[in-house]
Amino acid sequence: DLGRKLSEHWSQGARTLWGIQTSGFPNFFLMALNQSGVGVNYVHMATEQTGHFAFVIDECLKKGIASVEVSQQAEDDWVNEVLTAAEQGGRNAFLDSCTPSHYNHEGKKAESARLNDLYAGGPGVYVKLLEAWRADGSMPGFHVTPA
Repeated sequence: DLGRKLSEHWSQGARTLWGIQTSGFPNFFLMALNQSGVGVNYVHMATEQTGHFAFVIDECLKKGIASVEVSQQAEDDWVNEVLTAAEQGGRNAFLDSCTPSHYNHEGKKAESARLNDLYAGGPGVYVKLLEAWRADGSMPGFHVTPA
């Protein structure tokens, strides 16, 4: 549905694959902190993300692909990974234990806020996930439309 709005898709919180693509929006790439491997050096992550975009676009041109879109399953799997990493890594517990503030949603972090959080696995793990996906070569988790 080309009339779909991102604000509707994300009405309960961000839903992405690696924080850079979302199902239902073909050929759409975004640079975001939500659900991505944020580090103290934003430029590093921006470089990693744009390099990944360039790889995907180049693969589409080489393979005669007109449209590429994240599958719902790949998006769901990544969202689950983001939520699991935040829980297992202690990020949620840490934020919940802090003095209520704007940063931790006054101590009442809703599910939508957890979906809008960063990937707690860290930037190193995140970059390795992108590298492994590119090395696979088969574009797993994507629906492609030939040109």
